[in-house]
Amino acid sequence: MHNHARNFPIASLVAVSLLLGACAEQYVPPTTGELATIKLMGGNYAFLDTGNSCDTRKRVDYADREHYVNLPAGKRVFLEQGIDGRATTGLFCGVALSFEPQAGHKYVTRYLYQGDCQLTLMEVDPRGSTYPVPGVTQLEPRECWLSGR
Repeated sequence: MHNHARNFPIASLVAVSLLLGACAEQYVPPTTGELATIKLMGGNYAFLDTGNSCDTRKRVDYADREHYVNLPAGKRVFLEQGIDGRATTGLFCGVALSFEPQAGHKYVTRYLYQGDCQLTLMEVDPRGSTYPVPGVTQLEPRECWLSGR
């Protein structure tokens, strides 16, 4: 899944970059019920959401570029992942998708930026082999910072 990078004037976007992460609440992974696990790899930001709106999306904090997170199984999950360098380089490149995690399943994302944004979502079987996830829908990243959310 691809999305094209956008360059923004650096000086005018320092405050906007702060709004991107500062206004979104932190994602609190579920610990009970039917769960799936996802490993987020690459990029420097991610949002998870089960409501598909700026009001319901949650920021996933990860500094190590590889982060494991529990997801609610059996509910459509909306994921946005990418790089946000608007405050330093003026570059923003994100990709969004949705899918329905299955209970007990493990997933992995791989975000790459090589002139454009690339996000791959795969399912990981018990042997460690990866397979494409059925029913993935590519979406446009939400520009919630425009509305202050």
